[in-house]
Amino acid sequence: VVPSNSFPREGTATDLQTLQAISSQAVSRGGEVLFIAERQLLTFGLVQGVPLVPDYEVATLMEMAMSGNAGYLERFHADLRGHRFAVIIARRQSTALQEEGEESFAEENNVWNELIAKPLLCYYEPVMNLPYANVQVFEPRPGTPADCR
Repeated sequence: VVPSNSFPREGTATDLQTLQAISSQAVSRGGEVLFIAERQLLTFGLVQGVPLVPDYEVATLMEMAMSGNAGYLERFHADLRGHRFAVIIARRQSTALQEEGEESFAEENNVWNELIAKPLLCYYEPVMNLPYANVQVFEPRPGTPADCR
């Protein structure tokens, strides 16, 4: 049995080229690029020349948020507040809360949205949507208030 290649090759290739260009430009200016999601693109060399920032991967962020690890979360929030990253690659973020007991994984959704998405969207803004890579590109938000949370 031959597996079907059902993904749109051209759109995916374009998104990967865009991620490579954005990441390379940020690194060449001395900036860090944080891949919260889709880190396999770095691991498998589909995006090259971008050092992996190990601290803030999606599963680790969720685990630290769910466990209420205040030290870890404060470090993450301080890095966002200080615009440590020139570019962040993540899934589309939302701050909408769900009713617990009425939605599957409402508690996880709400913890993520309060402790991760809200600060991310406060200090960074989505500047590009890459639908085939299923990510958004975030850059530091100019004129961010001193305390967003």
